[in-house]
Amino acid sequence: MDSFQKVYKTVFVDESQIEEELAKVCEEIEIDNELIDICRQVESAIINQSSQHDKESLQTSCLLENPTNQPQQIGGAMKRSSYDIDSPKAKRIKVIEGASTSSDINLTDNGKVMCDVCQRLKMPKIVLHYFTFKGLGEGARMLLTYGGQEFEDHRIKRDTEWDAIKPTTPFGQVPILEIDGKKYAQSLAICRYLGRKFGLAGDSMEDEMEIDQNMDFFKEIWSKGDAIFYEADPEVRAKLQADHEKNFYPRMWQKLDDIIAKNNGHMALGKLTWGDFLFAGMHDNNKRICMIPDLYEKYPNLKRVYENVAAIPKVKAYIDASPKNDFSGKMPKIVLHNYTFKGLGEGPRMLLIYFGQEYEERRLRADVDWDNIRPTFRQAPILEVDGKRYVQPLAICRYLARKYGLRGDSMEDEMEIDQNMDFFREIYSKAEDVFYETDPELRAKLQADLEADFYPRMWQKLDETIAKNNGHMALGRLTWGDFVFAGMYDYNKRICMIPDLYEKYPNLKRVYEKVAAIPKIKTYLNTSPKNDFKSML
Repeated sequence: MDSFQKVYKTVFVDESQIEEELAKVCEEIEIDNELIDICRQVESAIINQSSQHDKESLQTSCLLENPTNQPQQIGGAMKRSSYDIDSPKAKRIKVIEGASTSSDINLTDNGKVMCDVCQRLKMPKIVLHYFTFKGLGEGARMLLTYGGQEFEDHRIKRDTEWDAIKPTTPFGQVPILEIDGKKYAQSLAICRYLGRKFGLAGDSMEDEMEIDQNMDFFKEIWSKGDAIFYEADPEVRAKLQADHEKNFYPRMWQKLDDIIAKNNGHMALGKLTWGDFLFAGMHDNNKRICMIPDLYEKYPNLKRVYENVAAIPKVKAYIDASPKNDFSGKMPKIVLHNYTFKGLGEGPRMLLIYFGQEYEERRLRADVDWDNIRPTFRQAPILEVDGKRYVQPLAICRYLARKYGLRGDSMEDEMEIDQNMDFFREIYSKAEDVFYETDPELRAKLQADLEADFYPRMWQKLDETIAKNNGHMALGRLTWGDFVFAGMYDYNKRICMIPDLYEKYPNLKRVYEKVAAIPKIKTYLNTSPKNDFKSML
């Protein structure tokens, strides 16, 4: 706005002119009365101070406290006096006498100076949208922190928010940098923009091209890794990974390691650039996405980039205070042991697939394998994590949901999922007792009793609960409980000995249908072995 650039001069102006010009600007940008008063008080203080100096040579600006609190001297002596104002919208205002840095005084094209109180009101609203973990969006977070740019860090919950946000993005992807409501995508484009804004893009067009070439080379590596990591077919994924570990990764990572060594631990130009921030932000994710746990042991110069960025005081403070990464970089060896049929172990299987967690599948044959594998609790499924074994399907699924984010947003949400799943467990536990009863007459009597009262009452209540939750087990949305129930879809009818279970209680079927419609799960169901209940008997 033109009038914004007419407010303050580098030479003395009388107070009445300041009042007049300030009133015009404040009216145009709708500043409230409190900030109008702040600006007037500060300008009065400037005029009072300037009477002590040669008004023609004085450059003065009122400004909010510099984040570093250490403006550099450009020329001549610098003298600082304080002018404190208590305000919820202005913490501390400084009046700087003498020459000031370009970041402290806002010169316009025609040599005028803008009050920094007004300048900050005019600053764009910045929002960075990315998932809760550190990956392609972390470099932008660190660049904004490094540049001292205030921004809203919107960490998207993948299980509860992403489906609604995705259609609002330019390409259905994150990170997104939102500037005054306009959204920009692509991690390299965002970091390149921030690099230019904060002076980290080199000193010439050739410098910019060198950064771009090295970062595009890095992108070529992680794009390949990303495609393999999210491949839904386990056999195809394993084949592609083996090929890349043999022919692609050693060549590409070694070349990048050599480039970083040549550039003194940086991605380009032998000094700090925006490329370092993008790479450092993906420090943990590089190992995970390429499925190379010892990546930084094999190529030690890669780690130097992260160390150089993490040593910057502002960035170090951010890293220390920011949420820990969901993807720690340590990739535990996961083994799931369960019977060949689909039952209590199918929920954990589908959760592991849904979250993209690599795991080894060991399907147990009760007549051959079980006696050799039984853990302390003498039960399956068994989730083995780095050699330690855990049992109980609800405990396993709850753990996976906590690890990857499908457990709700609060302790109360978690309790609601638990109560509904414990209610469901009460049904199938009763059913198992009857199903495995060896006395035929007693089995028939117990089954008749359950069909007379227990099953109609309990299944009807669960059917109503699912209807209330829009076809889910709890919270009206996808949770780990849906995977447990869907995994037991065939098992429920068999264990309760009610062939028309889903005709009687149709909302039960909705849970399975919602889970089975998830692309990764649909692919798994289409390729997995058909259910075989022979080993149940």
